[in-house]
Amino acid sequence: MPVRSSPEPLLNQPTMKVASTTGRLQNEHFLIVADHLLLTLNSENFDLVDATAVGNVEIRMTHRDGEIYTAFVESAIYQAALHRIIGTGWKGSEHDGVAYTPTPDRLGLVLPTDGSFFDEQEDMPEEPQESATCT
Repeated sequence: MPVRSSPEPLLNQPTMKVASTTGRLQNEHFLIVADHLLLTLNSENFDLVDATAVGNVEIRMTHRDGEIYTAFVESAIYQAALHRIIGTGWKGSEHDGVAYTPTPDRLGLVLPTDGSFFDEQEDMPEEPQESATCT
């Protein structure tokens, strides 16, 4: 089941949906790769409002020194105005070539997309902990 954003719209604006069978969405801090991607665009200026990714979703967070952390989830939503990615159905993660399995009490992730992902823990611990809210 895809992640849903708040029932109230983030911005009171006319929008349109654009679907993709496979997709990639990225900026300088993250990359989302998924089997299916649904974009919500502002119909007046075509700015991205949000994006929903489902099916084999990879979220790659990139640190300014090139370090990459990858989370694998069942679905995710990128909320552009809130600068975050919400992932559900956490399948695991990878950092420095080491794979980590999810724990039953951490099935969701909320990841900041403004470059602050690594800021709370400049030296990543041996057991990676997301500098994000986990549900």
